[in-house]
Amino acid sequence: EIAALPVQAEAATEPGAPQRTVLSPASLRDYRSRLTSVEHVAGYTSQGRNVTGDGIAERVLTEAVTPEYFKVFTVTPVLGRALVDDDMDGRRVAVISHGLWQRRFGGDPAIVGRAVRLDQQAYEIVGVLPPDFVPPSAVDASEPVAAWLPLSFEPDLLTSRHEHIVAAVGRLREGVSLDTARAELASVSAAMAAEYPDYATTRGAVDLLRRDQVASVDTLFVVLA
Repeated sequence: EIAALPVQAEAATEPGAPQRTVLSPASLRDYRSRLTSVEHVAGYTSQGRNVTGDGIAERVLTEAVTPEYFKVFTVTPVLGRALVDDDMDGRRVAVISHGLWQRRFGGDPAIVGRAVRLDQQAYEIVGVLPPDFVPPSAVDASEPVAAWLPLSFEPDLLTSRHEHIVAAVGRLREGVSLDTARAELASVSAAMAAEYPDYATTRGAVDLLRRDQVASVDTLFVVLA
């Protein structure tokens, strides 16, 4: 099985600036609805937060994700559940890493329903992920991802194409070749650029992602860039 990790690159804000690897929420919505070669397209953002409460405060990496994220990586919590659509309506819930569960909560088997405090805000813990899950975004990070929170957008962001704030991941549909995915992404990107001429040029391609960038996943991954 070949999985796909699309990271759509949109125009850099300044000449010579690094190529952006994030989408506007509107573009994420369009790619999700138009791409047929990729399934379970999810959005995510990363942010450092402080864990407070019992013990010494700790700086951790968190990701806000859409529910499809867990389907892309076929990861199932060892306790509780993953995030679902109903969580996207502003609920303060979190799925936490196995490491955070162990070091902050002593591996409490009754952790589901307790709270974790992130930047002084309480989030209800709904699940704990397996110890071997390391998302690609965390492979080169200075610290592992410790919590996954719901990702939702204000209504105006769903129509704006100038706020490049979300990365995208997806899984290549079974039986679809990389060449087919490359061709479809190029076609969809060209159509979107024609439909929104005032918007920065959108481009896309599919390439293999190094296996060492997906430390916890046995399948091959590709990147859209």
